[in-house]
Amino acid sequence: MDKIIDFFKEEWLTILSIFLSGGISWIISAAYFHKGNRVNLKSAVIIPLITIIEEPVSRKNLVEIKEISKSPLIRFFYRKEKEKFFKLIKEYWLVSSYNENQANATAIVSDVEDRLKAIGINPRCIPRELDDGSYEYVYPEEINYLRADIEDVFKEYCWQTETDECTKQILFLIKSFVKKIYTNDIVDLYKDYDIKSIIKNAEITDKWNWKFDKYTSAKQEFESLRVVKKIKNIIE
Repeated sequence: MDKIIDFFKEEWLTILSIFLSGGISWIISAAYFHKGNRVNLKSAVIIPLITIIEEPVSRKNLVEIKEISKSPLIRFFYRKEKEKFFKLIKEYWLVSSYNENQANATAIVSDVEDRLKAIGINPRCIPRELDDGSYEYVYPEEINYLRADIEDVFKEYCWQTETDECTKQILFLIKSFVKKIYTNDIVDLYKDYDIKSIIKNAEITDKWNWKFDKYTSAKQEFESLRVVKKIKNIIE
């Protein structure tokens, strides 16, 4: 035991040097490992994501974003970066199902319902018997065809630049539908028809605007990260 103690007394500096050298080597190796993984994170995750969010939101791009989010390199995000990354993914997913033509058609059909209610007509005019023998009233099946036909009009015409023709086609569909299902008295029902105002003020438009505002906010937060700013500056 005394020999061991004497050995350590004589060689303590050498032993300390060995430990320090090993520790420093480990720290350097860990630093290079981390740096390498951050480089891979930037090239395989951040840069592709920056490219995607510069494009219009789409279901196709959502598929690519989902694949990016599965990368094992995600663990090399710092905590704040990871929070903003997943927030962006979530908000992108929520707006990716947006279809402008479909949303506009829904807005128009909702306006049809409101106008019918305003003159005392219940749009749900079809009786349906329930299991207990009672009845409830539902929308006529034709309303689904109306919505699909209006969507086709929006696909054919730009409602913002070809407003008159778009309005003409939609009014023809609506008037035919209302006459067939509800009433022939439609003169006053559509004398003040402004398709732009209807779409702008529709509940579904507000809903989608709110979702896109949240996505825009998440996108801006992600782009404000220092690592993203540096990459965008290099790309640009």
